[in-house]
Amino acid sequence: MMKISGHYQRAMVQIKRLCYAGLDDRQLRNEIIGILHPVIAYDLCCFQTVDPATGLITSNVRGGIHNHEVSDVEHVFFEHLYFEDYLPAYRRLLHSGVPVNRLSEETLGHPGKAYRHHMLYAPIGLDDEIRAVMFSGKNMWGTLVMAREKSASLYSEQDAWMLAKLAPHISTGIRTAIQQRMVSVEPADSDALQQFDIPGLLIYDPTGYIESYTDAAVHWLKELGELHPDWCRKELPIYITQVVSALKKSLSMQTEDDIKLVPEMARYGRNGRCVTIKAYEMSADDDRNRKIGIILGPAVHRDLIRFQTAAYGLTSQEKVVVHLVAKGNNSLEISSKLAISPYTVQEHLSNIFDKVGVRSRREVVKKIFLANLLEG
Repeated sequence: MMKISGHYQRAMVQIKRLCYAGLDDRQLRNEIIGILHPVIAYDLCCFQTVDPATGLITSNVRGGIHNHEVSDVEHVFFEHLYFEDYLPAYRRLLHSGVPVNRLSEETLGHPGKAYRHHMLYAPIGLDDEIRAVMFSGKNMWGTLVMAREKSASLYSEQDAWMLAKLAPHISTGIRTAIQQRMVSVEPADSDALQQFDIPGLLIYDPTGYIESYTDAAVHWLKELGELHPDWCRKELPIYITQVVSALKKSLSMQTEDDIKLVPEMARYGRNGRCVTIKAYEMSADDDRNRKIGIILGPAVHRDLIRFQTAAYGLTSQEKVVVHLVAKGNNSLEISSKLAISPYTVQEHLSNIFDKVGVRSRREVVKKIFLANLLEG
């Protein structure tokens, strides 16, 4: 075990306590970056939550620099770097078991050699970067990026070790916040919500703004958070930028990752409802100026199940088992279909019960598959 100093240890204890304090995900992230700043100093920090199914960013909390220059490089980030560099890197970190990457280590002590340094950091006076994946099993729930000015020291091995040790705890905190929202729908809001059970539509112009929208779309946007007064042109919500960028990347189909990329994500709104955001290319006579349609609306049952099984941290095998249970299969039938022993089936069920917080098959089916239908 690496020997770490007292201020690292104190910060780790504080952050671990926060992760199990039942905070909402935005408050949790703000508290964490506040604690990290004196220990792992940064001049810019971006702490994102992501859709565990696609890895796309659903929200961002920023610390440090707040000016127009950062807003300018955000456009560069999504257009030229996120899908080419960051998302593949996050997936590699997730599967490697080492969830932290330092730019200085990657470039053998010369961050300026990296393409992302030239595109992102040099224009706003920053130099070294450290980035981390907040993960649970094979699911990614958040990403953290911190960068420092050139005059500061490079990020250390101790910094990386600390973030790696905290990553699963922070992931648990984010997952817990999502689970809390799953059960926090207020009945008083049901009448207003039922008026807008229809999906909304945004028409996105390729030059970077919303050309038109429906009233239902505005409803779902407000459900997902506060809207900037100039949201149509200058302050598009980050999840809209994400699905548009994902669509462009998936249509390019230059790599295997592009082909697999789905321009869709799910987020929980302020009233506890799960909302899906999907992008598609609209037909047009002029291929060079095709508009993009963005649909926002209540998640279908399939989306809710996908989100909830991920939120409870079920493994891929446990997800298969719970789906077979929901279809009425007993342990012997599950054993036969999956070619595993009845003992292994029972072991999976025991793990599922512990993660979901239930004691029987009936309860697990009700909590994962029926909860949102019953609420509706």
